[in-house]
This record gives sequence, structure tokens and C-alpha cells, in this order.
Amino acid sequence: MFVKLLSVTDDRAEAWKHSRVLQADAEINMNELEKTPFSLHSLKRYTFKVEMARVMLDLMVNFTKTMWSQSSRIIPLKDMVIDINWANDEWSQEILDAAIKKESEENLPQDIARLYTPIMARLGWTFSMDHRTLIGFLKSLERYQPVLYSTYGLELLKAIGMNEVEFHDAPFGELVHIEDGLFNQRHYHEGIHYIEGIGEDMYNLISQFNRHAETTILTSLWVTPFEKLCQMRMSDKIKYYYLINKHVYQTQILSHRACWIADWNHWSNRIAQYAKSPEDIIKLLPCHAEGRLCKYKADLIARCNGQDPNPPCPFYTGKIANLDQRELSEGKNFMTMMYRRIINDK
Repeated sequence: MFVKLLSVTDDRAEAWKHSRVLQADAEINMNELEKTPFSLHSLKRYTFKVEMARVMLDLMVNFTKTMWSQSSRIIPLKDMVIDINWANDEWSQEILDAAIKKESEENLPQDIARLYTPIMARLGWTFSMDHRTLIGFLKSLERYQPVLYSTYGLELLKAIGMNEVEFHDAPFGELVHIEDGLFNQRHYHEGIHYIEGIGEDMYNLISQFNRHAETTILTSLWVTPFEKLCQMRMSDKIKYYYLINKHVYQTQILSHRACWIADWNHWSNRIAQYAKSPEDIIKLLPCHAEGRLCKYKADLIARCNGQDPNPPCPFYTGKIANLDQRELSEGKNFMTMMYRRIINDK
């Protein structure tokens, strides 16, 4: 574990004076001001560089999208480590050892091998969070995941110079409220501008979905027993609540992110809300905005010659055999139907 406070910007005093022009010369008692629940405290902002268990990033991202993480690909699987050796936790290390052995013995592609790694493996990232949000996040962490709070939350408090008494006295509440049975109900609602629902998917795919600024996501990680977290792999499924801005999601996420064809099983249900024809699918491909030039040509070639297990993009080339194989492992969905139509139209 590693926690470093990179910077602090605090514009609260200037903002307070600006809002009280007639009292601009009056002395400000920041100790008294700290006791207020004002949104003013959002004007104090921290930037951290941390190395923690991967699961912490995916809890934290519910409250800030201002973060940038290491690519997991920069660390060879054999060099990955479990961040903390919690008392009586042997599962995470066993999972990691098994993943390293599996990659070596089966000569698995890197992206596939990483699906077998534990969510407690160490990852580094840089993030920014305002004072109110940080306190609300840590209070939520203390309530729902007390072991993670005592391990990581206290280190973050220490970094900003706050003790536990001051923390509990801070006039900001928890930012997470999870009703009983939230993730066990079947819920879907589509309005004019938003889509709201409950879903389930692999951890590594939800992690990608979770980071988009235009979406609100709340995952079942918050209410998963800590012992279960220690046993989870990146390929395990988790449940999540989502609220999506339809227009922004279509115009700013799908068509401008890294190509989503390889993860179509994850994106299928959401894409079905916008795409009603093969032409609609093509418009959502990132390459459409680039004049139909593939940004990931090396990946495309690897998929065509069998070095990458994912099917090649149907916009360039497609084989029904690739689709048949994928349907056997993942089942049919909206994207498999559209894939067939695109191939047949070529």
C-alpha cells in the first residue's frame, strides 16, 4: 500500500469573502466554518497518488471520475502482488498463484490470463476529490466495508491531517445508501432522456462501464462480505444499478471510446436502446468518426489470424465460424444478431 498527497487547493476563504462583500475584511474563523455542512467545502480539493487493492478503485469511482490509473498491462502477471496480507486471508494469494501458473502452462493471451487474477491485487492510480466528497466516501466505506476503511481509509485521513474524532464530527454524511434487496430485484425503466436499471456482468467489464463520467453506477461490491471480496476474480460477475443519460451515452461514449466490439456481450443490452439496424451499429463504432480507419489495426490482424481469441470486427472482415463459437460460450444477444446481418450484407 502507498498513499501520497500530491496537492491541496483550498479556495474556501476567498469564496466566503466573495459571497460576503460587505464583510470581506472581516477575519474568517475556519475552525467554526469547518463545522458547517455548506457546499463551500467542495472548494477544498485533494489530489492523491495511491497504490491499493484494485477493488478500492472501483468503489472510489462511484464518487469521482477524476482519476487516471496504471494500465494493468504494464505489470507482467508474474510480478503482480496482493496489496495487503489481511489476517486469515489466503484466498487472494492462491488465486493469483493459480492465475500465474495458468498463464504459463496454457500460454494464455495476456488479456485472458488477467481475468483469473484477484480483485485484491495491487494497482496504482492518481485521483482528485473534494473535501466533502472524500469525507462522504470514507464514511460510506466505514459503514459498508469496515476492513477496507481501517486499512485504506485511515491512511487517506492521515494524509490530509485529519484524526478520527474530527472525521466523525465532520458535518457530511455517507454518500452511499443501499436498500435491502436492491441488487436482487428486476428493474428497468427507459424514459425520454435516461435509462435506469439493474444489471449483472463480469467485474472487469463493469469496471470499464463504471468509469464513464456520464453514468451513475452503484455496484454490489459495497454490500459484498469482505471474505467474499478476497475470493473474487476479475472474471466473477457482480450486480450493479445504473442510470444513463441516453444522448450523452450514445454520442460521447460509445462512438468515442476504445473499440467495444471485443466486449459486445457487455454492451449489447445498452446498444440495443439506440441501434435498430446494422447501419446504426456502424455509426456507433469509433472508427466511423475517423473516416472508417481502425484505431486498433494490430488487434484486428491478431483476431483475423487467430492470435487473439476475440472475433474480428465485422465492419472489416467477418467469419460466421467466429460468431458460432462465441454464441456457444456467451449465448445469443442483440449484437450477435446484428453481426450476422452485417456479415450477410457485406
